[in-house]
Amino acid sequence: MAKFYITTAIDYVNNPPHLGTAYEKIAADTIARYKRMAGFNTRFLMGNDEHSINVEKAAREKGMEPKEYCDQMAEVFQAVWKRLDISSASDSIRRRISWTGNAPSTRPCRSG
Repeated sequence: MAKFYITTAIDYVNNPPHLGTAYEKIAADTIARYKRMAGFNTRFLMGNDEHSINVEKAAREKGMEPKEYCDQMAEVFQAVWKRLDISSASDSIRRRISWTGNAPSTRPCRSG
């Protein structure tokens, strides 16, 4: 069986999803669904980027630790994709920060 891979940009979680992020996911989902119907073994990957100063700032403005804020926003994003019936909702990544001391370090995480 032929393989087909499609991915979208990973979204910063400093704000909830909006029309632009939804449009991209819907378009990619349409392609992924078509490829599946055409018999391709299709992998559709999307996710969140939790590594930015703006994400940290948004967390601090809400009186939260960055990890706690990112976990909360990940749920918000997942709920939107589920409501839109995006077929990749369970196949996503989170580019996460390990907030230790003053030097955050990036580590990839699989979310499901």
